[in-house]
Amino acid sequence: MRPCSAARLGVRFPRSLCPASGTPSFHQINLAYPGLEMVRSQPDIFLVHDFFSATQCERLIRKAQQGDAMVPAGVFSPQGLKRSESRTSSQCLCPQREVPSLLHKVVELLGCPSRHLEACQIIRYEAGQFFAPHGDFSSNGTRSSAGFVDCARLATLFVYLNDVERGGETDFPNAAPPLRVTPSRGLAVVHFPASLDYVSDARRTRHQSLPAVDEKWIFATWMWSGPRSQNLELLRQLGRGYSHVWPESYDPLSTDVALRLLEMLLSRFRLQPDLYSFNLALAACREQWTVVLSLLTQWRQGLLVSKLRPDVVSFNTALAAVSSSGAPGDWTCAIDLLETMREDRVPPDLQSYSRALDACSGARRWEEALGLVQDLLQQKLLPDLQTVTGVASVCSHAGEWQLALAFANEQRDQRLLPDGLLFGTLLLACEKGLNWELALELLADMERSSVPLDPISSALAIRACATRNSWDLALWVLAKCSAGGDPGPRALLAAVDAVEAGGSASPELFEELCRRAAQSSLFS
Repeated sequence: MRPCSAARLGVRFPRSLCPASGTPSFHQINLAYPGLEMVRSQPDIFLVHDFFSATQCERLIRKAQQGDAMVPAGVFSPQGLKRSESRTSSQCLCPQREVPSLLHKVVELLGCPSRHLEACQIIRYEAGQFFAPHGDFSSNGTRSSAGFVDCARLATLFVYLNDVERGGETDFPNAAPPLRVTPSRGLAVVHFPASLDYVSDARRTRHQSLPAVDEKWIFATWMWSGPRSQNLELLRQLGRGYSHVWPESYDPLSTDVALRLLEMLLSRFRLQPDLYSFNLALAACREQWTVVLSLLTQWRQGLLVSKLRPDVVSFNTALAAVSSSGAPGDWTCAIDLLETMREDRVPPDLQSYSRALDACSGARRWEEALGLVQDLLQQKLLPDLQTVTGVASVCSHAGEWQLALAFANEQRDQRLLPDGLLFGTLLLACEKGLNWELALELLADMERSSVPLDPISSALAIRACATRNSWDLALWVLAKCSAGGDPGPRALLAAVDAVEAGGSASPELFEELCRRAAQSSLFS
């Protein structure tokens, strides 16, 4: 074994980073981190209370619950990742680029570069599920599933994402004295499976997740003594179930590299990537939508891999690539993809419709977009805020402003909290429908909901009121919009139009509004 030190690793630690428990042979941790508590010294085990906030925990759980992200967990073997009776939970990967604020917390606590961290995992234990006693030590190339070679796992960090009243404790039976940690939302646990000279401390750090009674969620990552390897040859393990070696788990992957990796796996190594890996390849090519569609077509035709069919994530990735391309006719591709999903018996979900709506809206194909809205409503899917806003926008532009308002109100009855963008979209519907009364109600609702008026919403509200041919009402709305400062040139010019259309305002008022518009701090 080769000696390993902070100097050898090229890592410089600030002065506040001290050796854990004063033992220089183990990794250094930030003892000044807020909420840090050492609960055992043989071996070193730390707790960090409120490491993640309640909101951050809830977002991670919701992320894992989307689509088919969760897959059965397993254990590592020379043949790859295998299902095991000793580990019965499920898990999904959480790419580092999607959780930058959480990653910053981990880096600050452990005192390491982010490239020394494995791909983050979100793990779920349902009733009766457990992880038998095990150690986290690893120091050989076989464990390159995480992309690390010639280095060792130095630290384990996991965070409970929910409160658990019964079962699911983490048990360290060999600690002195033995330790049993009860899951509590936001609580982090840190321990060290190996010393800096690669000596395993697996016996003392051996631990288990006791059988769950209530559902338990955790976030986990592991710190290694060196950075992830950039050697693409290691990705041959991908076909054996080692899908989280894929760089997409860490950083964005270019289209060229993704295609090269697929070619290596399919032809050179004659391996069969799993569904998750194929979806990552599609996502890596999303900047070139024609490449994504070509891969998806070959996949569906069985030309790339047999006995593996695209799922809703695969199609949604293609829809996202198409909707963001801005290419002429992309909306036809989006609608064709939805039809293909039905042919393949893959039910479109909320994201599928949302991406297709984006494509139709971008091409200003309002009639086709309205057809998608009606299809969406028939499916009785529970839309999120983004989808509600998109639907309302489509209906407004298609001349169905009553449908836009009715749909949004129905979703608000489902306790969906609108934001400024949705309010602005509904104000647009009011303008197109000449409904100044509802525009005033929306303004009052925004005030009650503490949603600030932005320049565009202000202008829409004024234009909606101006349709009543009442310039004084438009000026009243302008006064409310100006309460927080400069309403912006859009709102001021809308008021100018209202006064000019009214015909009975004084020339001095008209000139004053024009002067204010010209001097607006937002004028461009």
